This record gives sequence, structure tokens and C-alpha cells, in this order.
Amino acid sequence: MEPGFLITLFFLISESVKKQNPSQIGAVLRVLFMSLPTLILQTVVVFFNPLKAQLPWMMIRSSFLSVDESGNKSMRCTYPLLSSIVFGAFGVVYSVGLLICCWRVVSLVINKKMKLRIEVLGWTVMMSVLVESLLLGVVGIWKPESIWYGGVLLGMFVSVAICGGVAEIVLVIKPIVEALVAAGDYCQWNPVVRYMQPVEDRGNI
Repeated sequence: MEPGFLITLFFLISESVKKQNPSQIGAVLRVLFMSLPTLILQTVVVFFNPLKAQLPWMMIRSSFLSVDESGNKSMRCTYPLLSSIVFGAFGVVYSVGLLICCWRVVSLVINKKMKLRIEVLGWTVMMSVLVESLLLGVVGIWKPESIWYGGVLLGMFVSVAICGGVAEIVLVIKPIVEALVAAGDYCQWNPVVRYMQPVEDRGNI
């Protein structure tokens, strides 16, 4: 999901201040193009790293053999520390870009409520990326059987859920609600009044 979700969010905020709306195909291609550098770097770091022999095992480990109390063996996946560093670098660059983008939007918006929403969205996303980067950095310390490992995964899930929830409310739900309210002010047809009127009077509406 990441960084595609975060880049899509950045794209929506940056395009909101432009006068012309981009085409659907162009928007998808731009988001994919912006996601490629991190995807390629993560792929090289995990699968085609030329420095694997020189790096500590904890930096590049993506799986390990786990043995439970009964002696059963199983392979467990984990997140390489080197990938966490790459995501942390992406988070720093992304946070700076998002901060500049939100500042541009706030400087052009007159409505105080809209300014507050953009500020809340920007700070929420930046804090979410920071928390997730820190949790990804420490997730390799504990084994999957540990309660702390589960707590770290839960923390990452909550962080992403809060980020996605706030983004959906600010960029999707609130604009739709406000558009419906504004359209209702200009619409004289009221479905509630029509429903409560007698049947013989409905034909006159």
C-alpha cells in the first residue's frame, strides 16, 4: 500500500490548488511514476543488494526459522532493517514535500475551517509516517512470538488507519457533505414533504 497511498494523498493535495483538473489516465500515470523510485530502491535493497556479504544479517534479514515450544519449525517473515532505513528516508523527503504543499494550499484558502482541515491532515500524515518509520526500525528486535512484536504491528496498523481515516474525512467525506448541503439550498424539492402529503396532492407538485 505504501508509498502509493501516501503519494496519492500528496497528489490530491497538490492538484487541489490548480485550475485545471488532470485527466484520469494522466493522474494514475503520475502517481505510478512518483512511486517507482522507492519501489525500485526497496527491490534492489532486498533482492539485488550487492553489499549483502558486508552487511550485518539483521540489516538484510527478511525471514528466519522459528521454533515453538513443541519443537515445530516454521519460516517467519520480518521487515529488513535496511528497508526501514529506506522508508525512513522516504518519510523525511515526503514530510518536507507535504509540508510545503499544505503551506501552499493554506496560503490560498480563505475559509478558516478549510485551513484547519488541511493543517490537521498535514500534521496527522507527517506524525503517522514518523511513527511508522520508528516502529519499522524496532520491529526486528523482537521475535514474532513476543507480545512486543504484536504490539509494534498493532501500532503500525493504528498509525496507518488514523492517517487513512483523517485523509478520507478531509478529502472525501467533508467535500461531499458540503456539496450536498450547498445543492440542497438551491433545490426546492423536499422528499420528506412530498412523502407526507396526501396522494391526491402529489400530482400537483
